[in-house]
Amino acid sequence: MKKNIFVSMIIVCFSTLFLLSFFSGGLLVLDQLARANSVEAKNVNKVLITKDHSSKTTKARLRDLEITLNRLVEEDEITIAFAGDMMMEGSIEQAMNNYGIHYPFLQVEQELQQADYAIVNLETAVTKRGTPYSKQYNFRTGPKSLIAVKEAGFDMVSLANNHTMDYGKKGLVDTIDYLNEVGLAYVGAGRNSEEAYRAHVIEIKDRQIAILGFSRVLPTVSWYARPSKPGIASGYQLDRMVTIVEEVKKEVDYVFVYMHWGIERQQYPEPYQFDDARAMINAGADGIIGSHPHVIQGLDYYNGKPIAYSLGNFLFPDYVSGLTAESALLTLIIREDEIEMKFTPYEITGNQVAKVSDQVMEARLVGLENLSFNVKREGNIFSNTK
Repeated sequence: MKKNIFVSMIIVCFSTLFLLSFFSGGLLVLDQLARANSVEAKNVNKVLITKDHSSKTTKARLRDLEITLNRLVEEDEITIAFAGDMMMEGSIEQAMNNYGIHYPFLQVEQELQQADYAIVNLETAVTKRGTPYSKQYNFRTGPKSLIAVKEAGFDMVSLANNHTMDYGKKGLVDTIDYLNEVGLAYVGAGRNSEEAYRAHVIEIKDRQIAILGFSRVLPTVSWYARPSKPGIASGYQLDRMVTIVEEVKKEVDYVFVYMHWGIERQQYPEPYQFDDARAMINAGADGIIGSHPHVIQGLDYYNGKPIAYSLGNFLFPDYVSGLTAESALLTLIIREDEIEMKFTPYEITGNQVAKVSDQVMEARLVGLENLSFNVKREGNIFSNTK
């Protein structure tokens, strides 16, 4: 089991407090600080507090130590940003034509690019062909939209939803081809069932992280991926999802599952969302992220693992309003065995993911806290109550 780097840091901090009280003007060498399994910590073997001819006070020395420790913590953290449903036809495409393809993301791209990795649910087919499926809403966009998504800071999309096959198998295959062209990874769909249910594994700071995608909202079983047919990774079969999570977790350090589930415009999760999330966490998942309701649902922790039941709409055309226009970024902050959730409210307005005022931000965070379970909040950071 990995040694928790924070235990080492606490020991170092208290040792330093004791020694500085006796040797505030001398030379102290703290050998092998935080020599744990973290690659970042291995490069920090000594912290030198040298004699200060300007008579630096003990308080100032401790402040310098605190800065050093905070820097070590930040270097060891892994941050993965998740965004909700994104659809870019209609007014979004028109705005991109008028103001440039990056226009929808100008106010959110800085936060996206600060994360180690960023994932969004692509709620549309990316194709110029195919026959629309017979249902109420069919979405598609052109390949230039994916260039904007990539350059905004996203690294991956989930295709596990009820719109990526709006234009049939051809539309899905085109979407996959365009994603490969621009260098965006994907989960939750594929040219066959093996590809659709496969985890995408990434390495960040010497740790292996697997992402899975499933949809429990599909118009028909004909959308299921089959051994020789393109389709979506179904989220209706809990036993299968649990088995996949168990097998994947044997090979990696972390497993995160992006689920498409729930009831549209409902702010409270369905009972099965609670049950399925807990079952997958019991199987080894380290976090569950949800979308589809088009409104934000609460956050939760189970066995110390984060759950976001729905992130709502991230980017949608100008017909959204009220709760459906509430956008957000959820960033998981991973520190060894502890994971916190950073929630940044945005709003969809003027065909952009736009920043909100401090007053609106606080009101949104209070509202989210009231919708949530087993969390405590400090600012926009949500952590486990236990």
